Amino acid sequence: MPEYTIAFLTSPVFKIERWILKLALKMPSTDEQAHQLANNTTPGFAAWNVEQRDERQLLMSDFSGKTRFWIMVEQDTKRGRTKLFFGSAVLPNKEGILPKTLWFALMMQFHKFYSIILLRSAKSNMK
Repeated sequence: MPEYTIAFLTSPVFKIERWILKLALKMPSTDEQAHQLANNTTPGFAAWNVEQRDERQLLMSDFSGKTRFWIMVEQDTKRGRTKLFFGSAVLPNKEGILPKTLWFALMMQFHKFYSIILLRSAKSNMK
């Protein structure tokens, strides 16, 4: 799991997101901090905090508590390879409602596309 966490957080695509967070929210992060998170020596990274983790997966929540991302590794012993997983979620408000605006719908479509690119970038960043 540490190898995937590092590959994910230091991938070229995620570094763009880190740069945006640094500029927009004043929440900088470094590759060294990615290594610390992967090795369970820090409780957070940039805009996210560890919500849960075990030896195969990591669940992070953002500083506002409105979004989550999850990464996981699974060994496929039959094929002799490792499967990489990534998921993200936008949580509903206190009333259990997600926004129903055109802007939200467009952002969700962008996010689905971005998630595919992000996972591929992390996969290619694996050593």
